[in-house]
Formats: sequence, C-alpha cells, structure tokens
Amino acid sequence: MSTSPFDQDRPPEPPRRPASPGQDARRRRRADPNATVPEADFTSYYGRNVVKPAPWGNPIPTYLFIGGLAAGSGLLAAGGHATGRPRLRRRARIAAILGAAASGLTLMKDLGRPERAINMIRTVKLTSPMSVGTWILTGFSAAAGTGIATEVACAMVPRGSTLRSAIGLVDGLASAGTAFFAPPLAAYTAVLLADTASPTWHEAYPKLPFVFVASALAAGSGLALVTTPRPKPVPYVRRQSSPSPRTWPRTP
Repeated sequence: MSTSPFDQDRPPEPPRRPASPGQDARRRRRADPNATVPEADFTSYYGRNVVKPAPWGNPIPTYLFIGGLAAGSGLLAAGGHATGRPRLRRRARIAAILGAAASGLTLMKDLGRPERAINMIRTVKLTSPMSVGTWILTGFSAAAGTGIATEVACAMVPRGSTLRSAIGLVDGLASAGTAFFAPPLAAYTAVLLADTASPTWHEAYPKLPFVFVASALAAGSGLALVTTPRPKPVPYVRRQSSPSPRTWPRTP
C-alpha cells in the first residue's frame, strides 16, 4: 500500500485475491534467501528409462567367463613351461584352447551371423574395444593352438633328433605368445563394459580391469587344481648331524 500524498487523488485499489500455496512459497523464498528449496521430482520423457539397458543375452556372460578362464589357463601354461612342469603346461594348454574356441562360438551366437565375426577381423580400429578384443582373441587362439600342436608333435618325434629341437623352439615361442596375449584377453572385456552407457560399469573403469584379470587368474588356477594331479609327497628323512670337531674323541 502506497503512502504518497497524492493517494487522495487516486481511485481506491481493488481487493487482491488470496495467494496460492505456490505463490506463498515463492514469496517466502524471495524474502528469505537461505530458505530450503524443496526437492524436485525427476521424471523422464513418457516415463521411459534415461539410459537403455544393454541388449545382451546369456551368450555375453558366458563369453566373459570362458574368455577369462582361457586367459588364466594360458598364463598358467606359460608358467608351467617356464618352470618345467609338463603336466600343468599340457592341461592348461588344453583348457586355454577349448576356452578360446568356446568364446568364439558364444561371440558368433550373440552377433547372430558368423560372417559378422569374420568381418570384424577385416580392419583394425584402435578406438573400438570390440575390434581390438577380436584381434587379441585371434592372436591368443593362434598361440594356444600352436602350443597344442607342439605337444602332439613332441609325443610323435623321438628325443635327441634335430626335428625335436626345432619343435622345442616353436614350443617356447608358443608359450611366449600365450603369455603375451593372456593379460589383454582378460582385461579387454572390462574395457568393453566400461565403454558402455551403463553408469555402474562406466564409473568403475579405473578398477574394473584389475577385477577381471584377478578373476580370470583365479578361475584358471581353480581349473588347474582340479585337472592337474598333485605330485606324490617325498618322505622327509632327518639327517644325523656329524659331531662337532670339539667333541671328536682324541686319538691316544
């Protein structure tokens, strides 16, 4: 209401309508800048999800598990070759090649048509985790297959021959290739998940590769414990210590 001296020359003001609850709240916020703003209710367009879920079926979790199992087995096979454990090397190589083959089959099943998986090898796209992962799986499968071939060749070729030495050289290269491709094979699937729009996977990208590599090695180690028999324990024989020179009997 105005208090100007010219009010007597103005017509009377009409009565104001009562303010609504929303207008009262806005007036209170303008009067008190420290007032708490009520929480807003988040709604999306037409009630749909803001982020669409990943359209992955059962083949993708199977692909992730078997791929990690193959990577862990391949790394153990290389370790068995380096430390002179032929049983562990042989059985871990079999698990690695079978896991790599099963991973390729599940990937083809998820893509729908086998030629799509073949088309992914035609080019190398470093910005695509799926393209890089396909090449990693191909290199790992080649190294693991070469290791299995050398195992069969060593069983057929007698020892001491020149061909056996050449096979041993190829065997060492196959183990080195398996050890080279095994960690990226276990880690690239974590990059593949972190590159999606799912907030939980995307926010965990700094730690997700470590989780995948550790789980792959644990799965490979568990399979090796089941399939590889333990060596027979060697009985411990306590040796009798020789008497000290000070306690030797003196000769007369």
